[in-house]
Formats: sequence, C-alpha cells, structure tokens
Amino acid sequence: MVPLCLKAKALPKDDKTVEGDVKYEFEGDAGQGMLPKVMTVLRFIIMLTVYACTTAVVCSVFTIVHPDGKELTPPLSPTMQCVLNLVFQYFLIYLLLWIFITVEDLSSGQINLHAAKDAIESAKSTVQFAPMLCILFVATRMRALQMTQNRGAPQGWVQDGMYLASWSVLIQFMMCLLMPVLTGKKYTPDTLDGATKPDEASNLANPWAAGIVTAIRYVALLSLLGGTATVITGVILMTPETANGRGALPVVADGTLGVDLAPQPPGINDVPGAKSAMKGVGKTVGGSVETVDGATSSVTETVTGF
Repeated sequence: MVPLCLKAKALPKDDKTVEGDVKYEFEGDAGQGMLPKVMTVLRFIIMLTVYACTTAVVCSVFTIVHPDGKELTPPLSPTMQCVLNLVFQYFLIYLLLWIFITVEDLSSGQINLHAAKDAIESAKSTVQFAPMLCILFVATRMRALQMTQNRGAPQGWVQDGMYLASWSVLIQFMMCLLMPVLTGKKYTPDTLDGATKPDEASNLANPWAAGIVTAIRYVALLSLLGGTATVITGVILMTPETANGRGALPVVADGTLGVDLAPQPPGINDVPGAKSAMKGVGKTVGGSVETVDGATSSVTETVTGF
C-alpha cells in the first residue's frame, strides 16, 4: 500500500533493514503528512499483534488442564519443550533487532544502538535452523503417535537428540552476543549463502578469549548437526515397540502411574445395595444347591441298599 498510495520506491536491503522489513524512498513531500504516520502506526500494531498472539499461544500450553482435575493433566512432552525453546530464541532475536532499528529511526540517529544491533544481527544467523528443527521435532512426535494409536512418544535417545540440538542453538546465540564484547568488533558468523567472511583475526581486544568463544561455538554447531542427525535416524528406525520414550502413555490400567488413566466403566456393582443383595442371593442359591446335593446322596444310598 505504501508504494501505491504514497508514490514511494522500495530500496534494497541494507544494514539498517530488519529481515522481512522494507525501506522506502518517497518522492518530494509524499513522505510527510498524516497518512504515512497512520500507516506506520498500523504496521507497528500488526507486528505487536503477531507477538501478542504468539505469547498467548505459548501461555496456553502451560495453563491447559484436564477437565477432571489438574492431577490428570499429562506433563509437557520433551518435543514441546524443545519447540518452545527454539520459538523463544527465534522471536526474541527478531523482536530485539526490530526494537533497536525502530528506536534509531524514530530518534533520527540521536540514540546510537549500533553496537547492540550488530550483536543481535550476528546472532540472527544462529537461529536460521529453528523453524526447520521445529518442523522436524513435531513431525517425529506425530510419527510416534501415528504408530501407537496416539499413545507413544519418540525413543528416549531421539528425545535426547532434540534437547542437544535446541540447546546447541542457544549456546551459539550466546556466543555470538559475547564475541563483540571480547573482540571489540562486529562479529560476522558463517552463513549458508556462500558469502565471504572478513578477516577478524587481527586487532582483537582479547584474542585468547575470542578463540575460546569461537571453539565453543563450533562445538555447539557440531552438536546441532549431531542432534539433528540423531532425530532423523530415530524417525527411520522407529517402530511401534520402540516408540515408548518419555511422555508415552503406559498400557491401559497397568498400574505404572499413580492415576488410573483408564478406569473401569460403571457396572451393576456400582448401584447402591447391589453388592449386598447379590451376596444374599448367592448364599440362598448356595444353600439350595447344598440341600439338593444332600437329597441326591440320600436317594443314591437307598437305591444301592435295595
């Protein structure tokens, strides 16, 4: 709507543009007036709505309880824990980056957040795997449920791979934030687009600490790849018998849980007075049967003696 209504031209992405955002160049005084401000406010409202709705969905995961009581609510599955971990990292980085750039734009450059924005920008590349990992984890969980009539869970070692991959992304994120503090320069992480990485080995404020942080980051990267490979292998090797990891429901009424998830359906014994009445009938019938047995024995003995 901005190019069509305000005669603006979209500019190529630069260092001051958030991923997914667009900068415009207005012709003449088209960028002045009330309409551009209204549209800017509308864009901010839409962005805040996205984050508010995402937060509401996450909160609902922790507040949902079983209709019959909180004690019947199953615990949060490892898959959901890892997905929430990745979602938090992904949205936090983009939210901070969006806030820093917006503050700089609204202050017309009077507030300099360039260093903080560079640190967040470098950490942004570490969460590029988060959406793919979330899809992989959820698909693995769905595969386990599909095999076990919605009662199973991925293998325990597959769930460990999920934890390893999600926490590896967080460690890389923290290392990217820490690197500019140690080097005094903007840290440019490795990317998947083949871009040439500048030489940062010279003029470092603390080369030893920078080397340690870099080593930790690459160990975390290897852990990320290893955890992902573990999950993929688990999907291929999964069977109904092995889909019994943490979060799987036990066999119906097998007594492995403190709460009976599959109670017996109500029957005649649950009717008040039914048990005592049945016991009385049982005694009466039992006494009659004993009487008939005694009479049969007497007849047999008499016939034999004759």
